[in-house]
Amino acid sequence: MTTACLTSTLAPVRADDAVVSELDLSGMGLRDEHVAQVAAALAGNTHVLEIDLSYNEHLTDAGLESLRAALEGCAVAKVTGLDSCDGASEAANRALT
Repeated sequence: MTTACLTSTLAPVRADDAVVSELDLSGMGLRDEHVAQVAAALAGNTHVLEIDLSYNEHLTDAGLESLRAALEGCAVAKVTGLDSCDGASEAANRALT
């Protein structure tokens, strides 16, 4: 995963006229250090309701906890695919679902 690739993927979410309701981040090789970029894109966004994190095996409890904290106050109602984040515990997964 490169920062440029993630930036490109998140661009529609950051747009002033964004109406993206689902953010598909599945299989992107996200790591904990990418969570801040995702959180920044979602800050103040009222349209994204669902995020798919399937097959991001390198996300750990620390990254998921950071994401959970960042999502407080956001419109996101559902985070899916957490069961395939091998680096994360079941407890961390439950905290986001």
